[in-house]
Amino acid sequence: MTMSDATATKPTVFPSAVIGDHIPVVDIRKALEEALVPRLLAAPPVSWKRRSITGTLGDEDIKRHLGHVMDGAFAKTLNEFEPSITVLFKGVTYETITHDEVFQQAIEEQFGNEQANQLLREWNTVAEQGNPPIRR
Repeated sequence: MTMSDATATKPTVFPSAVIGDHIPVVDIRKALEEALVPRLLAAPPVSWKRRSITGTLGDEDIKRHLGHVMDGAFAKTLNEFEPSITVLFKGVTYETITHDEVFQQAIEEQFGNEQANQLLREWNTVAEQGNPPIRR
């Protein structure tokens, strides 16, 4: 069997993710190993065969060599990848404060409901009087 025959099998399906999903590196490694073992059994690398006394490799030999390669490849990876996004609001206007629901939610998350209401109430009071608020 040639390498092209070994890779002509069905495509490998790795764990899929949607933004916000958490897939542990262990699961990704396991899926990758499961995909590679059949191909490596069909056509082991020549460099691995050279390390064998008999010039042939059994299933356990292939898995052991692959384990060493995977250990090296995954040694520097994080066990978990948890990206975060920070939103900064610049150039905040009265319209942003009074009409932007995303901004209002961010204010509530940052300061709590009571302080957010107080802040919004102050801005509304000043606007009702027709005077722009003083920036400090």
